Amino acid sequence: MGTMIIPHFQIGYFLLASLAFLLVKLDTVAHHRSWAFANSSGGLQTEASSSNDQEFDTNK
Repeated sequence: MGTMIIPHFQIGYFLLASLAFLLVKLDTVAHHRSWAFANSSGGLQTEASSSNDQEFDTNK
């Protein structure tokens, strides 16, 4: 029984990591595809992205 616990923990950590990765990818895709939805839900991310775009423009 003791040896069976370790693989289960490894599988659980792998699933958690893959879920977090998918959530981040889905969040970025949704942010790029639907600006109206992001603006209606707060606009904090759009403000951060617009300030980053301005910084990139000044660096050029």
